[in-house]
Amino acid sequence: MPHQPHTLTRLGDFDPAEFTIYAYCGACGHSAAVDPEKVGRDVEVRTLPARLRCAECGSRECSIRIVYTGAGEFEYREG
Repeated sequence: MPHQPHTLTRLGDFDPAEFTIYAYCGACGHSAAVDPEKVGRDVEVRTLPARLRCAECGSRECSIRIVYTGAGEFEYREG
């Protein structure tokens, strides 16, 4: 039987020990980690930006960044 690659499509598919998903506001530049337990582990990643609203300025001009952090300490900084 051929190997079937694992597809990462839902928030719960990303191991929090290896990946951090950040919401980023294009209007003001604010970013924050997304908590899959709060949002829902079954939420599809492709639908997440449409659900987001910036906690700082209220804009819906949001996108996501998926960062691999499994290699060790990492701090996400925009720009």
